[in-house]
Amino acid sequence: MIIVKVKAILPKIQEAIKLSNIHDNIRNQLDSEAEGQHWLDRVKKKQEDTNFTTTGQNLKEYLIGLTTEEVALIQSVMYIGRESKYDSSVEEEPESALRSLYDRARQQDKDEMVFQITGKKHISRFLWDGLKILGL
Repeated sequence: MIIVKVKAILPKIQEAIKLSNIHDNIRNQLDSEAEGQHWLDRVKKKQEDTNFTTTGQNLKEYLIGLTTEEVALIQSVMYIGRESKYDSSVEEEPESALRSLYDRARQQDKDEMVFQITGKKHISRFLWDGLKILGL
């Protein structure tokens, strides 16, 4: 069962949540400080902020250090959490949704998956929501 695989890497998912939460908190602080500014100015401010870039790099390096299968599982859990907001079938049949997302993720290389994960806002929330939906 796919959920058994997710349970086996739960500490690694929790570490990804911790790292992404730190990064998300800095992003939120920068967004708050730049409220009302043009979006390009907000992007530039983030690119220039060493805390933001360092925490993003820490998350990226952590994910790159995992196996391809572990990253595919993490990406799948993240998408379960995100998609549950838009698709009720995810919560009705979470294991089926997880299997489908995992099968698609495995067709990508690890760098592409890491890029997709780290390119999202609210990664930590999506991972927590995904774990909750999966009963973990």
